[in-house]
Amino acid sequence: MLGGSRSLGSGAYINTPIAKMLPVELEPGERNSELQSPSWGGAEVGIRNSEFEFKLTSEGKSEPMLRLDTDTAKNDARWQAMPTLKGYSWVRRAKPGATVLAIHPSDKNEFGRRILIATQNYGAGRSMVFTPYSSWRWHMLGNDDSQEKFWRQVAKWLTTTPKERIKLEIEKTSYSFKEPVLIDATAYDEKYEPTNHAQVRATITDDEGNKKELTLKQVFGKNGLYRARFVPPKRGEYTVDITGSLHDKPLGEQRGLFEVAESYIEFTNPELNSNLLMNLAQISGGRYYSLEEAHKMVDEIPLIKSGASTMVDKELWDMPLIFLTIMLFLAVEWFLRKRRGLA
Repeated sequence: MLGGSRSLGSGAYINTPIAKMLPVELEPGERNSELQSPSWGGAEVGIRNSEFEFKLTSEGKSEPMLRLDTDTAKNDARWQAMPTLKGYSWVRRAKPGATVLAIHPSDKNEFGRRILIATQNYGAGRSMVFTPYSSWRWHMLGNDDSQEKFWRQVAKWLTTTPKERIKLEIEKTSYSFKEPVLIDATAYDEKYEPTNHAQVRATITDDEGNKKELTLKQVFGKNGLYRARFVPPKRGEYTVDITGSLHDKPLGEQRGLFEVAESYIEFTNPELNSNLLMNLAQISGGRYYSLEEAHKMVDEIPLIKSGASTMVDKELWDMPLIFLTIMLFLAVEWFLRKRRGLA
């Protein structure tokens, strides 16, 4: 399903059989001054009509359907050179088991970046959502056959019976040094239902060709989910290849990518995160104040009386207590000597 003013959440598909087939949860949207309709219609809901760059996820970079060139570097360069798109439909989030292949470079909701492409296996077939509605710009403003090649490969992918019954999921595309990487895989049986009886292995290869093999273990309480934990020994780029088998029959192969680099998370999104600050204040028993309410903070801080210490210097040699103590020792000594006849 493609994005548009009469598609997805804006097209009354919520709670329909078609919505069940899609790899995303639809979002009805609300009228908002920031939302504008496509240039050909009136005001609609769930539509954002602004220019943006098309950003592939790590799964998207390794997805054969999105390969515009067999060479990885050239493929990345072709996608980066693609003209910007204008306008896309909002969806809420990806469904469990779906794969997000492309995201908006900046727009996000409470579940993360807005989805541009998501796919999933559905029954014996496949389904896909492409939320932008201006891919014609790739053809009109581009200077190669990238747009035609993209849609040919999409059509081929959608009409081909899924071969892989295993799905790789890596939470992030970039990790800091020594940060654990969780490698998840979902295995499916012949009916494409999650199965807990598969054997799943992962091979992790760094940018120098060094390999490490891991066995993914089934996660208790999560049907079909298998997981392994990997701590990167050094910085660089890593490739993850997973394979699986069920009753000695192969489930297919999947590949993912991630990198280990310096963490610049504090610079990637410097915007005020008021929801996070309010949650931290609630958990710690404090209170969150916005900039407009900051003047109230001083008056609402309770005063707590506490003791104070003061340093005082005194001469010991002329203190009355010291004098009396010395006189007492002399008197006791005289008394004892007198009693024993030594005085």
